Amino acid sequence: MEGAGSGAKVTASRGYKGGDGPLLVARTGKPTAKTKVRLKQMEQAVIFLGTDTSIESEGQDRADVTLPLAQTNFALAALKIRAEARLPTVIVISSGGPLSLEAIVDAAHASSGAVAIVQTFWLGSATDELAQTLFGDLCRWGKLPYSIFRAEDATREPFESMRIAPTSASGDRGRTYRYARAAPLFPFGWGLSYTTVVFSALHMRVGSGSSGGVGGGGWTNDAGARSSPILTALRSEAGLALTVSLYNAGARDGDEVVQLYATPLPLASDETERLYALPDRQLVDFSRIRLAAGESTDVVFTLSADALAAVTRADDGSPRLAPGRRFILLVCNGNVRFDGDDVRARGAYRWKRGYGDMDGARESEEASQLVITI
Repeated sequence: MEGAGSGAKVTASRGYKGGDGPLLVARTGKPTAKTKVRLKQMEQAVIFLGTDTSIESEGQDRADVTLPLAQTNFALAALKIRAEARLPTVIVISSGGPLSLEAIVDAAHASSGAVAIVQTFWLGSATDELAQTLFGDLCRWGKLPYSIFRAEDATREPFESMRIAPTSASGDRGRTYRYARAAPLFPFGWGLSYTTVVFSALHMRVGSGSSGGVGGGGWTNDAGARSSPILTALRSEAGLALTVSLYNAGARDGDEVVQLYATPLPLASDETERLYALPDRQLVDFSRIRLAAGESTDVVFTLSADALAAVTRADDGSPRLAPGRRFILLVCNGNVRFDGDDVRARGAYRWKRGYGDMDGARESEEASQLVITI
């Protein structure tokens, strides 16, 4: 805890009574008297919650995605004490898989004290790095490798079913960030930072020219339909170049994970839509960069036809591009939320700060996008 500084005092204590043993043992989670006093007085509180091998391990699946009840009760009681004192709190979650934290998240949103949630997974030997990060010496945050849903949504689908796409016949609502219709607490790719990286307008390069919107053209593809320069570029060895400029507008050096998503907009024909079925959204590429405070850089992604193709029921099952298909190409930091069923219908996004012009590139702190037609 050397990172706390010479003038800081760091104390640790067990939050509630219960002794050692499996985390599944029923406990109330009521804070001890000593803990209550410390929660009222400490300038900063860090609460560690999570799972161990008594709950999840190789060959042992969890029955649900909730925290042990005692931990949830303790966290809610602690947040109430901290909120009344208007003091900030950090909650560190250590787990092997996703945990639904809706009660804690709802309490944090209602709190008058600042609350941060840090997902560490199972740290292993990386405890020093966690301490440096919590004390502000490191700014190398990552992104969620999965979506975190509310408990009811996470357990709605039959565990024995391996289907990830939604189906009307069985009532499956879809799984993973690519298909899920339920709104997550935190979506795949989400992750905040101590600094602010601004995304400027997204540009694409087709051959020797560049464009910021929908392409046109005059030759024919394999399906006999009009083909655009965009389609030709996608099929070329060089691919379609997408460039976004980034600027670290914060006061700290830091990392950013730049993510490229493709979202298909509906085709005119339902039959064609079924033939060229695609995920509601797809992570196409990503790049982790490090920027000093005040530094700018360009990130270039190369998009190929494979990234936008669908495996159809026709011919030999090879991936094919649907002629006339429109895509939203979104470059972002992951801190965006998709509007579930409305994404494919309207191409609309609900940004963290309200950005989302579907038909053009737009500068924001979170993302930039454009629409292309192949």
